[in-house]
Amino acid sequence: MKTRLIGLLVAGLLAAPMTEATVVYYNFTATGGHFGSFSYDDTNTALEPPPPGVYVNEMSAWYNAIGVTIDGEYLASPVIGIYNDLSYGTYDCVEVASAASGVRSSLFELCASPPTLFSSVALREVNDRQLSDFTDPHANVLIVGGYGGPVFPILTLTFAAPDPATLALLGIGLAGLGFARRKQYRSATYRPRPIVPQFPAVRSFAS
Repeated sequence: MKTRLIGLLVAGLLAAPMTEATVVYYNFTATGGHFGSFSYDDTNTALEPPPPGVYVNEMSAWYNAIGVTIDGEYLASPVIGIYNDLSYGTYDCVEVASAASGVRSSLFELCASPPTLFSSVALREVNDRQLSDFTDPHANVLIVGGYGGPVFPILTLTFAAPDPATLALLGIGLAGLGFARRKQYRSATYRPRPIVPQFPAVRSFAS
């Protein structure tokens, strides 16, 4: 009975739709051998202060990112900014940087012009994008060390899905199914060993 219940539970986990994941992952590469990644929860609506040194206007919003890496190193206090109609109707942009106090971090930036890509400043606007969606090649750059630092054009942008949380759930389901089958197999093949009575040895005494 327990094995059947475990099997039903695992089947339910494996059948869960993978489209419900809210964590979005991107990988990117840039000229000069640079590379990186960023991730965010697209249901996050909590606004954060913009990081030091970035341009801010009334049509921009910044949110905490889950993680940002550049050249294999994690940025402290990562944030992601969405710009809709930046510069009075010239650009739609997404920027990724560090919000750590006093830090001029490396900055990842992608923009589209004319600004028809985004309809709001919500994080979901960035979901499932390709590099070709960002039509301003002069703004699609990695700026190492913040504004004023070396600029490297972005070469590739890869939307990575499903998210690791969904893959972990799938792994747990497969592991549970394997455990249930192993337990069922051991129960079916188990044969108790016969119990052989043990008697104490009888000592013989000479008369």
